[in-house]
Amino acid sequence: MYLNSGEKTKRAFLTYQTLQESYSVCLPNLYILRDLFCCRRHSNKKEDIS
Repeated sequence: MYLNSGEKTKRAFLTYQTLQESYSVCLPNLYILRDLFCCRRHSNKKEDIS
């Protein structure tokens, strides 16, 4: 299937937009997960010390 440059650009832009949207949805979740993970590690360290 051959796409002309206009189609390619449009498709690339749509893909980029979709990626951006899913990224903006996923990113806060990643930060939350990271914070949870860090908290868990810190609490584990406290247990190791005591």
